[in-house]
Amino acid sequence: MTPNVELIESCVEFDLKVIQKCNNLKVLKLNFVSSAPVYNFLEEVNGHFLPHSKLRVLEFFEDERHLISHLDLIPIFQYCPTLKEINTDISRTLELLHRDEMKNDNLSAKYNLQKCFLGNSFVEDGFATLTAVRIVALTCPDMKEVNMLVNDTETIYALSDFKNLETLLIQWELLDGGDFNLGIVPLLKERGEKLKSLQINNFHAVDFAAVGSYCPHVESLKFEFWSENGDYNDSLEYFRELKYLFLELMESDQYCSEKALMVLLSSCTNLIELQIRNVKALTGSVLKKVLERNPLSNIKKCIISDCNLSEEDLSDLLTSWEALRHIQFEFSSS
Repeated sequence: MTPNVELIESCVEFDLKVIQKCNNLKVLKLNFVSSAPVYNFLEEVNGHFLPHSKLRVLEFFEDERHLISHLDLIPIFQYCPTLKEINTDISRTLELLHRDEMKNDNLSAKYNLQKCFLGNSFVEDGFATLTAVRIVALTCPDMKEVNMLVNDTETIYALSDFKNLETLLIQWELLDGGDFNLGIVPLLKERGEKLKSLQINNFHAVDFAAVGSYCPHVESLKFEFWSENGDYNDSLEYFRELKYLFLELMESDQYCSEKALMVLLSSCTNLIELQIRNVKALTGSVLKKVLERNPLSNIKKCIISDCNLSEEDLSDLLTSWEALRHIQFEFSSS
């Protein structure tokens, strides 16, 4: 293969050794189950790997039956110094590499990663540990985007050690859901100022006022949650820079208040995409109150599923949102 190739993306398995001479390769996306170790793209001489000085983005295919070994990632971290993005859990690998150094307080390794996963939902008990998150924070100071699977609040707060976070996804691992106020709010208070994108999955008692207060520049919010509980002040304006909003109650009989919807929708004048699912509090009267404050005139895409809107309410949306390009209504049969 030509050594000048800069991007390789394949859904068909090939021998990774054929790209060992591609020293200008910057992006490698392997969307197939590899029968060989994933580090085989690294050139090897006399039993030693040679550094790959250009690779920035590395992606693998992974599912429950085909897992990427954290041991196979060790050579990649050691010999790909320019790597910025990787789409698999790095926490176990870095904990294995640097746990003793962390314990002895002599951890000095540094990586250039800016985007990663902490924890792996395909693995039993695959949640990120407190030690691993602290190690990643110390060794990857430029990290901007984190996707984390977690099962305790202390580990969530450890994310505050990342000083440059812009995009954050946190999923609670246990089925009963996490406590938003204990786990997420302290982190947002510390690091919400720079956040542009926030996604929260599987939490109770979500406080949207806290999100609005601590994340003034957020542009994208996605919440899949069990319930909502906040102290809302209608006179305050939140989410002035919000462009994308996705809300889904994980069970339709759970609680989300009218006040929460008013806080979310009354001031987001730049919103261009809105998706709301299973939120029974979204009624015609609530929608009317929202539109009196904020006509949502920039909406281009709207998906509403299993809310309490009538045909008349939906017709009004169709006629009033002139920027609309995509609208989708879904209602379960009762």
